Amino acid sequence: MRAASESGIKIPRLCATDSLKSFGSCRICLVEIEGRRGFPASCTTTVEAGMQVNTQSDEIGKLRRNVMELYISDHPLGLSDVPD
Repeated sequence: MRAASESGIKIPRLCATDSLKSFGSCRICLVEIEGRRGFPASCTTTVEAGMQVNTQSDEIGKLRRNVMELYISDHPLGLSDVPD
């Protein structure tokens, strides 16, 4: 996440902050890394030489939306106020 930020690439985040050690709990900063399975949290992924990272795609967007829906589902207002 820090390498992306320093390169001008924005990745959504909720729990990542300089005042806490990264632990990847919110899962909003998911990315896709070529040649690897799954969608790791960018805040806990170490940069490696030659790494090809995709920060935006339809699949990543759907995963992030699903994560947010889980958070919102426990909110008193529920999902009725979430725009499509």
